[in-house]
Amino acid sequence: MARENARLQERILEMEAQELLDRADMVKGVKIVRRSYADRGLDTLKVLAQKTASLAKAVAILGVAQQTAQVAVAKSRDIPGDCGQAVKTVAAKYGGKGGGRPETAQAGGMAPADLERWMQALEDHFRGCLDI
Repeated sequence: MARENARLQERILEMEAQELLDRADMVKGVKIVRRSYADRGLDTLKVLAQKTASLAKAVAILGVAQQTAQVAVAKSRDIPGDCGQAVKTVAAKYGGKGGGRPETAQAGGMAPADLERWMQALEDHFRGCLDI
């Protein structure tokens, strides 16, 4: 039963990732997904961001605001930019902390009121990478 539940959860996240892509902005051939939630866990957002980036040429920036705000970011490998470096740069400017690898990163510890500014700064970073 647990394995079936995990498989169903995986399938739901794949469908949700496709739905996010269907509504994403397209910038120079790259889909930019940015969405915030009130009721998701960071682990779920990380998986959802990674699935989104794996289904299309995309950058996914997903956040949740509860007691503190958290962000998961993932990008397709063929897109310029570094998720880990982007998170560190935004943290230095707006607070919080985080890091990761070139294709995926996470951040946390920022005030919920700063979530939108954080996510916009990450989006601006990747849009800037696409202007190269």
